[in-house]
Amino acid sequence: MNTLSLYFSDCPYFIITPSLQYPEYGGTVHFSGVIPDQLELPIDARWQKVIDGNVVHNLDLDDEKYRGSHVWSPPLLVINAVDYDDQGDYRLQVKTSTGWCSSITAQVHLPIVYYDEYMEGCSFLPISFFIITEYSV
Repeated sequence: MNTLSLYFSDCPYFIITPSLQYPEYGGTVHFSGVIPDQLELPIDARWQKVIDGNVVHNLDLDDEKYRGSHVWSPPLLVINAVDYDDQGDYRLQVKTSTGWCSSITAQVHLPIVYYDEYMEGCSFLPISFFIITEYSV
């Protein structure tokens, strides 16, 4: 029980905003880490992509695909030329004197694109995004 309370005092809850993005294919995504004042000044920070819920890939912020900041407040992540491989969960980890603390994840989902009978591109969000209302006649 003491270990759990120490963990939460050392690593308070922090988030990434916005928590969900639906960029256009080829577009750009911007995430910002919101680190609470209770967390001691970070020594380092890293952005990660979570794959299949448990495999974590550290993002190279010197790559043209990903840009961002390691420590500055707030930590920023930019994903350029978004494609279907970029869909998924992202998190921020910050390092303090007691170790690494992880944020909750933020998500990137691309809209589904289809072509109508006139070959005009149409895009829409997954059905779970819409609110369906029942009308009575």
